[in-house]
Amino acid sequence: MSNKMALDALTAIQDAIGMPTSGDSSDFVWPKSTMRHPGETAYGWICEKHGLGYQSGCICCAGDLKAYREQKDREARYAREDAIRDASKKVRAAIAALQAEPQGWMPIESAPKDGTHIILSNGATVAEGWWEYQEPYIREKRDIDGRYIDQEESDGFDGWLDCQGGMQPDPTQWMPLPAAQPGAQEPAK
Repeated sequence: MSNKMALDALTAIQDAIGMPTSGDSSDFVWPKSTMRHPGETAYGWICEKHGLGYQSGCICCAGDLKAYREQKDREARYAREDAIRDASKKVRAAIAALQAEPQGWMPIESAPKDGTHIILSNGATVAEGWWEYQEPYIREKRDIDGRYIDQEESDGFDGWLDCQGGMQPDPTQWMPLPAAQPGAQEPAK
């Protein structure tokens, strides 16, 4: 698993937890009101939407504001729940990737035998290496006219090779090579 996968999962959790649990209703638009002066039939403000007079606020508009706030709160909760659900999926994926990664030294019998470079150890020596397999063969060498000159024989080979020239005794355990660091440059050849 890459560090990026773990970092993405942790960032998603942090973002989801930091999301508001209530909506912002500051954009609620109050209906226009006009002021009635003392001496008129209704004293105070008149709501132009409802035609009702009030001293401190229109009851109908206050109900509209309450409904608007409840809707905004629901939207905020749903958005937070969705973000937590998405973060949870990322966390489960990161956990699965970590569990799938081999941890520590493993028995040599479980090592890949496809030429993949791995870290080998026999308990005393540690080296990078791989499994090598060559078919046994006999090759005849002939001149341009097809006459026999010589032959080359090989009994074949199958076994562990390491970059230090031959681990003795044979390796008994292995682990994968660590992933390259992001931004690391390839060595010059």
